[in-house]
Amino acid sequence: MRDSQQSKLYKVERIWYNAYEKCSPKDLDFTDERQASNYGTWIWIDFKNKIYPQKWRTQVPRVRVEFKNRGGWSYAMNSDGWYNDRKTHRKYKWVRLSRYHRNFHILIHEMAHHLVPKYNNNGDRTESHGQEFVKILMLLLAHYLDYDIGYMCKIANEHNLKYSCDDSYVNKKFNQLIQKEIKRQADMLASA
Repeated sequence: MRDSQQSKLYKVERIWYNAYEKCSPKDLDFTDERQASNYGTWIWIDFKNKIYPQKWRTQVPRVRVEFKNRGGWSYAMNSDGWYNDRKTHRKYKWVRLSRYHRNFHILIHEMAHHLVPKYNNNGDRTESHGQEFVKILMLLLAHYLDYDIGYMCKIANEHNLKYSCDDSYVNKKFNQLIQKEIKRQADMLASA
């Protein structure tokens, strides 16, 4: 399947990141694989049963992040399923981060791949960087790094990047973040 939004999304992500690079203290560079794995697991546990719950998701308790990736790309490995640890026989989700991407906002991007359903309501495979992925990515960036959801929507709309989702939890949480931002801006205007 063609990934029609990938280049648009990467461009828009750079704009979002540049806007928040200096003012988002929650975005950090990981010191080691263990720290990155803990953050990935934190995202997984927070959202795995809320977004598109499936029976097998309750069986996968952890995320393993590795820094062994060569080249400049990072991957959410085999996001259709999970991996089994040979020693402990525990299941885990697997992310590989390149040496250029060992930070929280890239990990959030890769974890969004694990959280997006692989098939839509019609049984068709979803696009890797499709509109469901973009909306979940925006939700995660706003939730974990305090990115302004209104600003992200504005930039996405300017670049014709589609974001939409049928999941009621995602839409409810997304709307709550929008209302929170509207209230914050109103409070700022009232105090000025």
